[in-house]
Amino acid sequence: MTHKLTKISIKSHFIPDFSWESIPALSVITGVNGSGKTKLLEAIDLTIRKQEENIKLNYTVELEQQINPKEFGYIPWQRNFSGLEGAFYAEFQSELQNFIANAKQNSIRHNNDRNLYNIQEELRKILNQEVQGRPETFYEDEVFLEAFEKAWISVKDIVQNQQIGRLFLSYQKRKEKLILTAFDEKKQTDEAQIKDIIGVPPWDAINDQFKKYNFKYEINRPKESQSRYEVKFTLISNPDNNVHFSNLSSGEQMIVMLILWSFNEELAQVKKLLLLDEPDAHLHPEMGLMFKEIISEIIVKKFGVQVIMTTHSPTTLCWFEEENIFLMDKYKGIIKSNKQEAMSKLTSGLVFVHQNFKIVVVEDEDDRKFYQKIFDNLLLNNFLSKTDRLVFRSVNSKKEGGGKTKVIEIGRQWKELSVNTEIANLICGLVDKDNDSNEDLPQNVKVLSSYCFENFLADPLLIFALLVQEGEPSITKFSHDKIGYQHGEEYRFKNGEIREAQKIINFILEKLLQNAECNITQEPFQNKKSIEYINGLSVELPEMLLTESGKDKILSLYKKAFASKASNINKNTLTDMMIKTHLIPKDLVDIYRQLLN
Repeated sequence: MTHKLTKISIKSHFIPDFSWESIPALSVITGVNGSGKTKLLEAIDLTIRKQEENIKLNYTVELEQQINPKEFGYIPWQRNFSGLEGAFYAEFQSELQNFIANAKQNSIRHNNDRNLYNIQEELRKILNQEVQGRPETFYEDEVFLEAFEKAWISVKDIVQNQQIGRLFLSYQKRKEKLILTAFDEKKQTDEAQIKDIIGVPPWDAINDQFKKYNFKYEINRPKESQSRYEVKFTLISNPDNNVHFSNLSSGEQMIVMLILWSFNEELAQVKKLLLLDEPDAHLHPEMGLMFKEIISEIIVKKFGVQVIMTTHSPTTLCWFEEENIFLMDKYKGIIKSNKQEAMSKLTSGLVFVHQNFKIVVVEDEDDRKFYQKIFDNLLLNNFLSKTDRLVFRSVNSKKEGGGKTKVIEIGRQWKELSVNTEIANLICGLVDKDNDSNEDLPQNVKVLSSYCFENFLADPLLIFALLVQEGEPSITKFSHDKIGYQHGEEYRFKNGEIREAQKIINFILEKLLQNAECNITQEPFQNKKSIEYINGLSVELPEMLLTESGKDKILSLYKKAFASKASNINKNTLTDMMIKTHLIPKDLVDIYRQLLN
């Protein structure tokens, strides 16, 4: 990937004279307070802006490449996000008429109306032609009107995400136009057809990103294009609670800004360089992986925007690649550094306030959801000490391989980097047992007692309780006649009152053996293992249920044996049933205790 800035030289500054060469697409600069990290970014910012502004510098900054101020963005540490602007269609119409009136007279100048001038410059890029002094028909043409709408959106500050309100309103207007056209032509139209034509609503795409990163708010949508739209955030757990951007915490504001950047591919068209001064300063450490993913994988690699950022956070440093880490030295300027050296500088002589949480990295998103849900329930019901909280984070945002290797590497790196510091236990890992020997793992990476967490969900007791709930005929009859158990009595499992648990297990396993499609014999069920649950029940389970490879292999057998309810047998329903019944193996609780300790 080509990037914008490859060399910087500074002379006669508070920072010592130095040259920084071969600047990569992503640079993460760290160093002790007072070393000059912020001063460096300020110097670059002022040097770029003085091309268009009357700025005098008493020092020299040489940039090997000339940076267009319009293609550059800077967010200082003492940032004051001005809030996400709303939009009003009447304002769009007013600006359109004002632009046309001035363009006809050829009177749009940089020093007259900066807003109209910027819109004109955007229009020239979009249409690839002059837009002033044209005939009346030019300004009435649909091509011009569509281009004006794009320009009207894009002139807002994209680094501050000020275009979001206009973008939302534009989509709503186009949607309403499609609906009216279909009505006039007496045609049917629906949401799916609209999405095929103009794409997914931007608010839906943004809310999907919020959900992906477990953000507790959703962004609102315009009700109609003719009404004034104000950007607000709705608390998912309480939809009546709507707050403005300015009322979010500093950390929440930064999360919103990051996610809006990741959503907006227009950023790549407008900006080539971003300077970010400690953008993670207000982020909770558990958001470090999300922060790294958006900056590195989306903004830098996907969008092709060069980023130079500073950080004072050891946890942030942990997530980034070593090739991107630089140290700001008070006497030498920028020097290439490794994580060990950078971490040593950051933590030397510092006393960290104890945080009552630990970050546990796991292999994929399914792992994260399961472990977090079960942990929160155990904590709520006092099966675990409430002194510390575990926050689970996936190393893979999508379903992809290599998760175990990544978890082990992160655990090993953190252990090495944070040795002899008070944050040494902040990050740990949890991996599947798989068929590996799991020897030589770092001490802060724990191994599951089963092949993977899905093996816990393959418990016949969970399958039984779920199928009673779903009304599977053969299970319902057996439950009524032999067990005296019915839907709604999950509390009897929770209280350890179901004494026929082993009979239930044997019945469910017999169903697997009897089903021809399962194609399974008695032999795998011979070796048994004792299982104790937190509800006090103890049973014997075939070892193969806990050791069988293939994350969904056992569940697929149940789906074949109980085909009429196959769609109901899945990880989410079984996890919920595990919580309802407290059929949580003590082996799993022990893993949580190891992570906490």
